[in-house]
Amino acid sequence: MTERTKSNLNLVMVAALICVTLAPAPTFAKTATQKQAGTAGQPTPIGKTYGKWRTYKVDDAGQPVCYMALTTGFAKSKKFKRSESHLLITQRPEEKSKDVVSYTAGYTYKPATDVLVQIGKQSFNMFTAKDTAWSRDAAADKALTAAIISTKIITITGTPGQKNTAPTHDRLDVTGANEAYHAINQACGLEASPAKKAVSKPQKAKKQGK
Repeated sequence: MTERTKSNLNLVMVAALICVTLAPAPTFAKTATQKQAGTAGQPTPIGKTYGKWRTYKVDDAGQPVCYMALTTGFAKSKKFKRSESHLLITQRPEEKSKDVVSYTAGYTYKPATDVLVQIGKQSFNMFTAKDTAWSRDAAADKALTAAIISTKIITITGTPGQKNTAPTHDRLDVTGANEAYHAINQACGLEASPAKKAVSKPQKAKKQGK
């Protein structure tokens, strides 16, 4: 696992707090999630919901981190158990880490398998580590983020580690991703908010000669 991946792993754990925030959870589950989150603090909502996306800002070891999260539930199955999935795009301005995409499937991936993300005619491969998929480098993250915020539906295909289980094909509605993306960028100072953008001053009318 690369240092780049490790630096964002805590945020994937913190994303689980979204479920705690939105719905009551047993005390033991909440405590376990907070321990997994490590040094990351409690996420604070940035603004409204954009489609199904929620936006958050969190203090991680004294550094501001902003991220957008899409949580998706799946039909229950007796043969294959999985929890909700979390698709995240994370900004860490202090580390100059931008547009980091991760997908926690809600189950453990089969070791040494890739995840395929299909967006229109574009396809992207992500490597897996336990229950989470990551882009391989910053360039791949940038391209994948650009595709996500420019569409409404994406499909993510993964291979479960559980024996005799077929690959999963998760169809996610990412409507509102573009608005959520700009919201987290503004919250982390990566772009000016509309209220702070410079407004050109009206030019004074030239005096007409007599």
